[in-house]
This record gives sequence, structure tokens and C-alpha cells, in this order.
Amino acid sequence: MNIYIIQRNWIRYLFTVLAIFSATLTVHYLPAIKETGHGEWFPFFFVIVLSVFFCGLYPGLLALVLSLVGINKWVLAADWLNHPTWALGLNVAFCLFSLIVIAFAHAQQQLVNALKESQQDLELAQAVGQM
Repeated sequence: MNIYIIQRNWIRYLFTVLAIFSATLTVHYLPAIKETGHGEWFPFFFVIVLSVFFCGLYPGLLALVLSLVGINKWVLAADWLNHPTWALGLNVAFCLFSLIVIAFAHAQQQLVNALKESQQDLELAQAVGQM
């Protein structure tokens, strides 16, 4: 039994799409993020973690795919023309790191789910014991 903060499937996927859209707009229109030198990756990692933790594994994978689209369209567009091997390396590194982040966030969510189920079972056992 999965216990997520956002219960409905379509809301989970909508949250993921809107979060990636907001991260893309933030990276594109906020020059302070671009000036840090590859700091534009962090909003996407943050959104991926939020999507996996609050919405589940599949919305997290959707966040990864949409992040790649946003990064390649708005962040790495010039790098693909000037340095294609560099851009490919950054994409591979982003995918690998994102998959690691997704795995850890999903494992954390599973632990939270198990804890909530155990807590519900304990409360039920205590309620039955008091009768």
C-alpha cells in the first residue's frame, strides 16, 4: 500500500509537470542561477527528488525525462552546437546521478510507507485491545 501526500494519480503527474515547468522557467529567466557555473542543474535535481518522494517512482521518472528536455532546450542548446561530446557527457552524468537520486528517494518513500503502515497497525491493535 503506497501512502503518498498527493493521492490522485492525475494530480501527481500534473504536479510533476508543473514542477519541471517552474524549474525550467527559473533556470531560463533567473540569471543568478546561470552565473554560478552549472548551478542550473540543482533546481531539476530538487524537483526530481520532490516528485519521487511526494508522487512516486513513475512521476519521478517522468520528471527525469522532462528535466532532460528542459535542460537540453534551455541550458545546453549552445553546448550541443559547440561541444557535442561535452553536452552528451553532461546528459549521461545527469541521468546517472538522477537515477541514483531517484533510487534513494524511492527507498526513503518506501520506508516512510512501511512506517505509516506499522503505525496504523499498532493503533488498530491498541484500539482492539482496549475493547
